[in-house]
Amino acid sequence: MESFFNFSSLNNSVKCRGSDQWSPPRAMIHVVIHPTPKRQEQIFKQNYRCCGCGLQIEKQEIPRMLYCYYTGRYFCKFGCHSQTKTIIPAYVINKWSFKLLPVSNFAFQVIQNNYTKPLFNIQDLNPKLFTKVKQLENLHEIRGQLAKLKDYIVSCKKAGNLLVVYLMFEPKHFVESSKDLTYSLEDLVDLKKDCTTLERCYNLVNESIKHIKNCTNCLAKGFICELCSNSNQTNRQSNRSLSSSSGSKGVLDILFPFEIGRVRQCEACYACYHLNCFASNNFKCTKCVRIERRKSSLLQETPSELVC
Repeated sequence: MESFFNFSSLNNSVKCRGSDQWSPPRAMIHVVIHPTPKRQEQIFKQNYRCCGCGLQIEKQEIPRMLYCYYTGRYFCKFGCHSQTKTIIPAYVINKWSFKLLPVSNFAFQVIQNNYTKPLFNIQDLNPKLFTKVKQLENLHEIRGQLAKLKDYIVSCKKAGNLLVVYLMFEPKHFVESSKDLTYSLEDLVDLKKDCTTLERCYNLVNESIKHIKNCTNCLAKGFICELCSNSNQTNRQSNRSLSSSSGSKGVLDILFPFEIGRVRQCEACYACYHLNCFASNNFKCTKCVRIERRKSSLLQETPSELVC
């Protein structure tokens, strides 16, 4: 038995955005600077309609259309463009320019709604900005420290008020992850105006390091460089001192992942090494090598066929 589907009823029930001649703009985050187009050519591409409301534009009204630097489109002045000026994210990310430029009412609302949201990954969008803006590079580096320091503070029973500072720290995404370092437009604007956020990050890092260096619980979670001959020799001396009734115990060089410029942490197993030792070993993790050898030996010991 054949069954038929009425496609005409489906087409009538589907709601489309706008019409065949015009569709309203989407609430998208633009990170590309739109080159200012020629007025006549751009309005022709817009089918002689306002980008905001779809109003048909007569030829005598074309000179009165207002350009939006955020969307790169022209809008009418009848409720779609009030010549409101604001900071545009694309200019901040690409040029570190905080110049106020006129945008449409729709674009202004989009920027305001996303002003505090961490949506911009500078490392992916424009990594050259870090070399251009030294304060941004410092903030980016210290954010990686904060997220790693938080792991120690949160798990320490002796952290006390320092834990409260991390839980109440604003903006929260500064201490959440050491890998996904995204920024909001508010973060970048605050960094341009003054360095209060950067100073608060510095103070928190210093207080956290001071606590960890003097806390037995946190020191117990440190790492020892397996590649360093000095640390290996110290380990042997420590073992001898523990087995004998007399003798001095060697001082271990405890490493932490938040020690930037001194320590390198393996991204796979999270083991830590001296940066120079890790480089001299061709950036190979000895712990990962042991894990791979153990896996291969287990595979060789496992029989390929099971005999019933």
